[in-house]
Amino acid sequence: MLRTYLARCWQPFTQLATVVNMDKTSVVPTQAKFWAKYYSGSIQGDANLVTRPSPYAELVAEEILARSTEANVTLLEIGCGNGRDAVFFASQGIKVVATDACPAAIAIVTDMLPRNCEAVVAPASSLPVAEVDYAFARFVLHSMDEDEQAKLFEWVKLHVQNIFYVERSEEH
Repeated sequence: MLRTYLARCWQPFTQLATVVNMDKTSVVPTQAKFWAKYYSGSIQGDANLVTRPSPYAELVAEEILARSTEANVTLLEIGCGNGRDAVFFASQGIKVVATDACPAAIAIVTDMLPRNCEAVVAPASSLPVAEVDYAFARFVLHSMDEDEQAKLFEWVKLHVQNIFYVERSEEH
C-alpha cells in the first residue's frame, strides 16, 4: 500500500522563481527560464555550492534503509535540482533516477551520479514510465498547477511501490 509522507519545512523557503499571475495562468515558462539561467551559472546562486544532502534526505534514507530487506532499492527523485540529495541517496546504496525539468540541472547531476543511477530531463507531470520502490520530492509541488499535480499523483499511484516522500514549504 502506497503511503505519502508530507514534511513541513522548519524554515520558510524563499521562492526566487515565483511570479504571481493574478489571472491564474501558468508560471512554468518563467520558472523554466529562471532555472535554466540558474543552473548554467548565469544567475549567482548555490547551484554548484550546496553539496551536503538536505536534512530531510538524510531522514528519508535512514528510513528507507531500515525498511528495505532487498538489495537494489530504487528511488525516483522529482525535481532533483543540483543533485545533492540524489548523490547522497546513491552513496547510501540506493539506485536513483534523478529527474528535473531543467536540462542544465540534469547536466550537472549526470556527471555526479554513479553508473548504476541515471539523471533524466523530465517535468514532474511527465515522468519516465518505470516502477520504483520509493519517490522523493522537495519543494516541487508548489511550482505546479493543479493539473500538473494531478498527473504527478496519478503517476505515483501507478509506479511507486512503497512511499512517496514529500517536503514542502509552509508558504505555498
